[in-house]
Amino acid sequence: MVRDRRLSELSYEELMGVLSDALKTPKGADELLKAMQDEPEDLFDRFSLEQQFDLRQVYGDLIHRRDQPF
Repeated sequence: MVRDRRLSELSYEELMGVLSDALKTPKGADELLKAMQDEPEDLFDRFSLEQQFDLRQVYGDLIHRRDQPF
């Protein structure tokens, strides 16, 4: 189960799913961004460049979503 694992242990598909779910609310985005800061390394470095690009785009979306009022 994804909830029982660290973010750094998730596959690309699982991590993308978690990021996408967090985009649904500003609170979800904020909580995930805080959890990402607690990871010991860059979460995206282990993926291909194309996957890193996609993940970083969604990461940027998370930042924008966190700052929205609703």
